[in-house]
Amino acid sequence: MTKRRREDLEERLEKVKAENDAMRENLASTRKEQKELQRLIKEKKSFLNLPPVSLVVVLAATIVDTNPPAFNLLGCSMADVTGSHFFDFVAPGSRDAVLQIHKDRSSGKWSPDQYETNLVAKDGTVIHVDLRVAKIRYGRRSAFVGRLESIEERKKEERNLLESKKAESLMTMAAGVSGSLHQPRQVISERLTALKQKSERRRAS
Repeated sequence: MTKRRREDLEERLEKVKAENDAMRENLASTRKEQKELQRLIKEKKSFLNLPPVSLVVVLAATIVDTNPPAFNLLGCSMADVTGSHFFDFVAPGSRDAVLQIHKDRSSGKWSPDQYETNLVAKDGTVIHVDLRVAKIRYGRRSAFVGRLESIEERKKEERNLLESKKAESLMTMAAGVSGSLHQPRQVISERLTALKQKSERRRAS
């Protein structure tokens, strides 16, 4: 075997070794990614299936995942919600405020992680909710998970309490007006009685 031939064989052998090493690294990386993906899928399923909490996962303002309590709250199917823009479900009167909070959070500025807002169900019904937001890793990207809690009953109680206080204030005002009107009549009656008694005494004398 000539020197040139031996060098060619050694060079090919080195290339084969390098290719084998690269394949092993790729295989190890693929297995690691699959294992991580399975872990994420398992965690996501257990996370999203926590009843009866309504959850939505938002990536770049798009709802990429949700769970039954959430789309039931919105009166939708999962297909209606997944892939939709989150702000499509925010009531017009609350949209600017929620959009600003989302922009601040996405840019790293301070923003509240819990606040009240209004959503719109599929049939147009406005839903008062308490929204709690947390940053998570969704696959290899940053996303936000929102926990939606209906506060309709609380809002109803607040309205009833406000109406009760208004009614109580009106009753107090009415009683005060009635008292102020009754007082002059009483004074006049007492004075007339006194004058009558004085006149009778004069007659008697």
